[in-house]
Amino acid sequence: MLAHAWTADGTTTLYDLGSVRATERKGVRGSVLCADWRFYGAGRVTARVVAPERLRAKVTTISVYSELSAHLPVRLTPLTPVDAPGELRLRCALGGAEPEGSLDERPFADWLATHAPRLTCEDEDLARVYEYRWFVVYRNLRRPSRWFPGHPMPGELFFEGPVSNWFTAPIGLSFPLHLREARWMRAPRGVEDTLRAWVENKGALRSYAADPVSPAIELARHHALDLRDVLDAARAFLRGRGRSPRLPLERRFPLTVGSWVTGTEYAPDFFAEAGWDQRRSEMWIAPPVLPRAGEPDSPDVGTLTTLRRVDTDVWHWAMTRAVGGPDLREAFTDLHLHDGFFRSVGSRPIAEVLNFEAALPFLLHDFGAREREALAQAVDAWTAPRGLLSTAPDCPAFSTENRWEAGPAAPYDYPCCWNGPCWNYAISWVLHALGAVASRTGEAPLRERFARTWRAWTDSHLALGSPMVAEHYHPFTGRPYRLIPDYFHSAWLDTFFRHVAGVDGPALVDAGPLRVEGVPLRGALVDVER
Repeated sequence: MLAHAWTADGTTTLYDLGSVRATERKGVRGSVLCADWRFYGAGRVTARVVAPERLRAKVTTISVYSELSAHLPVRLTPLTPVDAPGELRLRCALGGAEPEGSLDERPFADWLATHAPRLTCEDEDLARVYEYRWFVVYRNLRRPSRWFPGHPMPGELFFEGPVSNWFTAPIGLSFPLHLREARWMRAPRGVEDTLRAWVENKGALRSYAADPVSPAIELARHHALDLRDVLDAARAFLRGRGRSPRLPLERRFPLTVGSWVTGTEYAPDFFAEAGWDQRRSEMWIAPPVLPRAGEPDSPDVGTLTTLRRVDTDVWHWAMTRAVGGPDLREAFTDLHLHDGFFRSVGSRPIAEVLNFEAALPFLLHDFGAREREALAQAVDAWTAPRGLLSTAPDCPAFSTENRWEAGPAAPYDYPCCWNGPCWNYAISWVLHALGAVASRTGEAPLRERFARTWRAWTDSHLALGSPMVAEHYHPFTGRPYRLIPDYFHSAWLDTFFRHVAGVDGPALVDAGPLRVEGVPLRGALVDVER
């Protein structure tokens, strides 16, 4: 391979085949993979493609619907030898589609012009990241029932990751961030169908206890959206129907029992809990074992560790408020506020670990000057050259590498680590909370930290040259831990429109002259220039 170029609508690659060189163009058009080859030089070229008559597809790697599969017919155009200089065309169609399509079509470019506000700016890197983040939305809007008849989640849905790779499913963890990105589409897609799946808890979409209700209410202020069923489902969820045991709409919060299957690995401070060996809770390594509160020979060996998590309680507080319940701010601060910082509380008070969840309460309230100063200090503790560390370096399990270092045995690679490396999900939430309180208060220390962090996060998309958003990456080199691109569990576009373009509030970042046209705002399309 001599050269390779990627665009959102296809790739172009130059190969050296000896006496012949070949330029290959590839792209997907609907249900058809299209490939055009142009051969240069002199020689006889024979191309052979090996493909099954039917392709067996599964829903995802890990899913409550993992037993679903489909057998899709494959249709290929015939390939005959050609003399160079010459051309060959291959069309590979799935699911009964006609093997036809043109690489001159630009499906993403057409989608972008239809759904996204148009950005004009002098910063070329900003323009590249802006277009790419819309591609992430485009790529991860999928219709699983199209390929899997009888799939219990019909319609167009927001997927966390690309099709045919790790965790390709709608999940509750990132759904609130999907809604924040969809807020800026001229005609939001995927919202109603994914909200319906959340209302009915299809695919355990309420898992991870994230709050889609608050961003859905905000989205409904700008686009026509009926939220009656969503609010009813939120009331039912708060009363106990969902991921973990819930309590009535009182001044109390649910309790999380620590295990991979309850999502507590998303709280890096949980690494500090007694008796927890992270390796025992990876469901694909060994059967999940609930961590215990004591060592094997201690009196507490039979007691399950529990954690009152900041994020779980923020979501509970937000949803309770959204459905007209009491304001849980006082109860929340009584439980989680320690020396100005918000911390999760486990079987013993966790005073030594500061992780990204400490920023989340500022989504809902400003608190006091002492707490805002503590937030600024927390952002400094999490700051890394490429973004934000998911937990401060004083976490007992902190590591910039994707591995678990503690435990009785040797370290093992942990590609889904949340105990230090930059994690787009965490960076996104910190910026949402930091941007909210900085916009409300206008305090210079918070504005400065937002601008600094936002620029570093934006630059991280280009760490490998071409735009890419991975799940976790090295905080100093920007190297992704896994080359699975287009992970959709962060909301960059929302931070851009709110706090860089300043569409509906003060701008917190000076990104140079820019203009965005056709931005949805309270039922209208507006233009904004800075």
